[in-house]
Amino acid sequence: MITGFLWSFGGDRDVTQAVEAWKSDSRYLDEMVRVLRQGCHIDSREYRQVPLPRRIECPGSGGMTFHAGFIETPDSWRMEYFTEGD
Repeated sequence: MITGFLWSFGGDRDVTQAVEAWKSDSRYLDEMVRVLRQGCHIDSREYRQVPLPRRIECPGSGGMTFHAGFIETPDSWRMEYFTEGD
């Protein structure tokens, strides 16, 4: 995960808080698996004019409310967000 990882629209961008919330409610990890299995795509809206950083979006489908996103960093791909809702 990146520094400033977005996990809740009402919470801080704090990786530790995200992990603690996920530990207390397994629904989050179950939903993450479901979202990733739905498939992901390059989010061309984010970098059409500039080649980096590239982003991958995993929007979920079929009425799912969770979304995941990854960003390419100089070292590797990292999770940028995993949120519920819009």
